[in-house]
Amino acid sequence: MLGEEKFVILVLTALFVLIKEIDCLQCYNCAGITNYDTDSCFNPEPGSTLLQECHRGEVCEKKISTVDRLQDAIERGCSSNCDGRKYIWTDSFRVYCCEEENKCNHGDITTATHLSLLLPLALVVWTMIRRMV
Repeated sequence: MLGEEKFVILVLTALFVLIKEIDCLQCYNCAGITNYDTDSCFNPEPGSTLLQECHRGEVCEKKISTVDRLQDAIERGCSSNCDGRKYIWTDSFRVYCCEEENKCNHGDITTATHLSLLLPLALVVWTMIRRMV
């Protein structure tokens, strides 16, 4: 019985470490132009603007470029182009890169855990505990 308890504790510890490793950054994923912004990209909201989970090494990016004197275009999404920089400025566009602040998301940046992995892992732990009883 003592060996089974150690095994369950080991599995639970491994699951905890794995769950911490699969947290990921969520960013808005949209594009729009000042006068035609169907995706609510200039003022995104979690309920109406598409969110995307970033891969490891990616951060949220907000790219603004000038279309003409009166219109700007905006693109939001995950990016690995930032290389640790907060801003990338050129004559034709401005890019804001952020990992823990709200300049890219215009709100709270959250982390999400992949439920597709959590559910099977929880089922395995539950089955192991039921077998021990």
